[in-house]
Amino acid sequence: MLKQNDILFQRFRFRGRHYVCLRVDTDYALNVQTVHATPIPTESERLRDGFLARPLKRISGAELTEIQPLRARQLSGTYYPVTASPCQSLDLITPDSMDYETEQAILAMKQDVGGDTAKYACGRLRCTLDELQQFLSAEQVDATCMAIRAIEKGGGFILGDQTGVGKGRVAAAIIRYAVANTKRPPLFFTIKPNLFSDLYRDLCALGCAHYRPYIVNATDSNILDGDGNLVYSHAGNPREGEYDYILCTYSQINSDKISAKRREFISARAAGAICILDESHSASGASSTTNYMYELLATRASGALFMSATFAKRPDNMLLYCSKTLLRNMFETGSTDIDTQREQITGAFANGGVPLQEVVASQLVAAGQMLRRERNFSGVEVNYVTLDGSAKQFGLRDYSVEHAKRSDTVTALIRRIIDFQRTYIQDIIDSYNSQNRTGSIGQGGREKLGMKNTSLFSRLFHIVDTLLFSLKAEATADLTIARVRRGEKVIIAFSKTNEVLLDTPATEQDADSFSKVLTNALRSTRFVTITNGPQGSGAYELTLPPAAAKEYSRIEGEILKTFQGGDIQLPVSPIDYIVERLEREGIAVAELTGRRRRV
Repeated sequence: MLKQNDILFQRFRFRGRHYVCLRVDTDYALNVQTVHATPIPTESERLRDGFLARPLKRISGAELTEIQPLRARQLSGTYYPVTASPCQSLDLITPDSMDYETEQAILAMKQDVGGDTAKYACGRLRCTLDELQQFLSAEQVDATCMAIRAIEKGGGFILGDQTGVGKGRVAAAIIRYAVANTKRPPLFFTIKPNLFSDLYRDLCALGCAHYRPYIVNATDSNILDGDGNLVYSHAGNPREGEYDYILCTYSQINSDKISAKRREFISARAAGAICILDESHSASGASSTTNYMYELLATRASGALFMSATFAKRPDNMLLYCSKTLLRNMFETGSTDIDTQREQITGAFANGGVPLQEVVASQLVAAGQMLRRERNFSGVEVNYVTLDGSAKQFGLRDYSVEHAKRSDTVTALIRRIIDFQRTYIQDIIDSYNSQNRTGSIGQGGREKLGMKNTSLFSRLFHIVDTLLFSLKAEATADLTIARVRRGEKVIIAFSKTNEVLLDTPATEQDADSFSKVLTNALRSTRFVTITNGPQGSGAYELTLPPAAAKEYSRIEGEILKTFQGGDIQLPVSPIDYIVERLEREGIAVAELTGRRRRV
């Protein structure tokens, strides 16, 4: 009897063709009664309109005995680049669900370009073979050739490589290709303006430092070289016809009135140009920005490169890719209205879940419109260091007692802030709302009017996460110093930089201390929003009555006293603490975080 775990979300063969099981109906013992599956498209079916929008295949009764589950061989397969030496290989792997399709796609690409991808890349990038091997790895050459091949067919290419493979280098190669082979400057879109500098450095690595950008963003968009020197800025933008490529963040093309002129500027220059969308999942979703980008790519751009390791992060991300890939055919909805298309495509992916994403991704790869690789960490030893007595085996001391003391101290102060908000702030809010819920106030509806305040509970995860980050800074520095003294090279990776804390106002007492986290939390309790109040709606900072102000000052003083001169020392910026410790030991430190502010 077929069990649920044997077939759900698995590939299987049924009557000569392959399917993916999306849903099952079972009895109380999880014996499968009915299988609901989608067929894996053949090469001809990939281009057939609306293929994946069809109803699911229903298999039940005696037909279940004809199902032949196809077990995955392994979680990943080795990626073998078709670009031969002298380009260096990065030793990458690709997901098993698209391993076969990847191999077939890059072999087909190699045949299409004449059997020599390095020679093809040199011709398109206008460089020598010696220069190419300095510019790109073998895997990056493969991706560049695949992208160029898709763009020259008027389509798009999705580069879903994980971090560390070099998506930025491929983006720079496509910009070089566009400048050398087209008459239109390419457009590069990304999520944050500080990433413009990263792209510039990739262009420098490809011998394109002389390319002149037009920077759409007016603020925080200076392009810096590797030493932090200013190279290009919005204020120094070239005149029309004198720039080689255009840089823009997605925030610049939102649907507000301010960005209307920018949209006109972008639309005019996208006609016949290549568009490169970095972190492309950020340009897609249920927003007017997606509508604009879809129209831009579908009707004006000559080709597109989408770059994101999480390109299919949510079902509503998928509409954007329909503009330039085979998804346009596979999910043909019969409607020209973008909102209707988004609703139908989003519904299909929401119902299909992960199995449908696997099918679609593998078909994009098979069609030569996608690659997804990652670094191979097999054989890499991973050690988890617990900062208690067991840390001695790594040359560290036992930090558990002092960490417990610091944690208890901080959590006690957090409880004081929560009690203050409950006791004093909530009384102010209740009093205001009781006085202003009558009469003509709140014509928009009583349930929408009044004063509200965000509970500190909603910020607890962030505060505790920051506390743990700060607690581990000392041990991280100690371990790094010990490893460097053993002659090892050390890379320290962080999940965040805490730069946002440096952006907020600080007093002289808490500028470089963890006390800033708690004083910010305390001050946040005083901020309220008022809807349909006597003076209208908006955000306000409360003026506290005497008793509340006295308690507020008492808690604030206790926070500052705890972290100033006492034995509870926690840095507000662990990265700066670690860097200072290492440099004090004579260790040279290079940072790749892209931070603009430091302690």
